[in-house]
Amino acid sequence: MTGKLLLPVALATLYGGAALAQNCSDVIALSREVRTTSFNQAEFQVQAAAFCNEYSSTNTGAKSQSFNLAYEALSGMFGSSKSSQAAVATRVCSTNDLKTARADAYSSYLSSVDERAYKAYEQCIALGQEGVRFQNPSMLAGEFFISTSFTSSSSTTRADLLATPSDGIQCTWEGVGGTRRILINGQTADLRCRKSQPTKGGVVRITNQTSGRPNQTLALNWGAHDADGLPLDLLAQVRSRYEQLLTALRTSVVAFADEKCPPEWEPYEPAFGRFVRGLDPTRQVDPDTTRAVGSLQGFAVGKHAHAYAQPERRDRNPVGANNYCSPMSNWHLCHYWTGNAAGEANTPTQENGGPSESRPVNVALLYCRQRS
Repeated sequence: MTGKLLLPVALATLYGGAALAQNCSDVIALSREVRTTSFNQAEFQVQAAAFCNEYSSTNTGAKSQSFNLAYEALSGMFGSSKSSQAAVATRVCSTNDLKTARADAYSSYLSSVDERAYKAYEQCIALGQEGVRFQNPSMLAGEFFISTSFTSSSSTTRADLLATPSDGIQCTWEGVGGTRRILINGQTADLRCRKSQPTKGGVVRITNQTSGRPNQTLALNWGAHDADGLPLDLLAQVRSRYEQLLTALRTSVVAFADEKCPPEWEPYEPAFGRFVRGLDPTRQVDPDTTRAVGSLQGFAVGKHAHAYAQPERRDRNPVGANNYCSPMSNWHLCHYWTGNAAGEANTPTQENGGPSESRPVNVALLYCRQRS
């Protein structure tokens, strides 16, 4: 037996309830979240029988090669090669007779692999009961093909099939074109789809929208593939991106609307009571071209001009005679330096009251960073 990784297994023609269930189970291989070994039902039953038959043996010595191979394959199908023999037996062996496989073992395997894939299995069963059956699917990186047939006990009954792909996928029924195809008893139609960007996943839905009955839809997940046309492990991609995010967070400072940092985080003290200014790598915006990450910059009031009220009293102008401080160029000097009598030394004064700092409108948040 050869295990297959995330590859589609052929759907045989569906005849009768048992055959319908057996062949619809193969759609499970079209959608996976984890990279596990994929079996069709016949392969699974062979491995399960070999494992259960010898697992129940009282012989504590070395197991046969067939048992070891079956154990390795069955543990791999659940996504872990480290599953114990007892754990595998619980999943596949009958509780009444450990020498035989459970009747529902394969269904249990299907439901444990991927929720979307098992849903497709159930949808395939429902469509098969309406006479809509699927054969010979082929799913490559950029092209998908499936043959669809319809059988009915009534010569007047039809199947009105509509293919609805997700964004980036184009589907056409061969021979008639378009995404809609009507089949009468005994007819077969081939659906071919193409994906413009194989590195992105998608879905192909086939709906039987025959009037007079509820619509039934088969949703087939079309996974992403790499540049070499090999299926991508979606869970591995998520884990990789998660690790990249964690790496980025280790050097990040994040503002929280709370008085305490989250667990595993600590306050970023340089931001206490201070505004955060973006670092200027270009050295063209921040006048201080020597700044580095985390450096502090002191308070300053830049050059500015604004209107002012004409002073009502006669003050001593430090740069000229005793007169009114009317020239704009001398206003600040007059504002901050006053002389109360002739010959008296000029002394500095300041305005009383008002804020103790200059600041824009702002909101207070707590800056935190991950503990190193």
